[in-house]
Amino acid sequence: MEFFDDCYAAIAEIAVVAASAAVADASAVTGRTFQYRDFNNTKPSTYDGVQDPIISMRWLSDITGCFFMCSCPIDQKVRCALNMWRPRTKNWWILVTGSYSDEQRAVVYWDQLRYMFRTRYIPRVEREGLDQEFLDLRQGSEMVTEITWMFTERAMFCPKFSSEKVHMTRYLSMLKTDIIQFVAT
Repeated sequence: MEFFDDCYAAIAEIAVVAASAAVADASAVTGRTFQYRDFNNTKPSTYDGVQDPIISMRWLSDITGCFFMCSCPIDQKVRCALNMWRPRTKNWWILVTGSYSDEQRAVVYWDQLRYMFRTRYIPRVEREGLDQEFLDLRQGSEMVTEITWMFTERAMFCPKFSSEKVHMTRYLSMLKTDIIQFVAT
């Protein structure tokens, strides 16, 4: 899971840095700088502190996508993300950063916040449980669309299946035999 996180974080950060550089270049020409409404126009989702690793990962992915779309500068990501949190999550943040000075709070960057968030809302034991669910997943009475959704949600917790070929092989192995035969023909 750490491998997946590191790879995803690196790719996302490279994309955001490149996009931020492009916006900075455009800003120099147009005189326009980043504003919170640029981020808000991407329709970011809120997070209410629910203890569900899939929902938490989905929120992180959504916010990262919003950062990319609006070319959010690195120094504004934490402020934008914190604004999307609802009371339970904000209360946790206040507790965690209660001993921080204003200066310390001001220099918390997205990578640090993401690490703290993942530690709290996507604990390792739950990630490993979803990894095992992914490995044990078999189609029972579920429709293909339903089992595909379950497969996709859990796949992000199992970095062993990150290549497309291995992903497809694993996907086909969990389907019912008659569906596999239908797909193969």
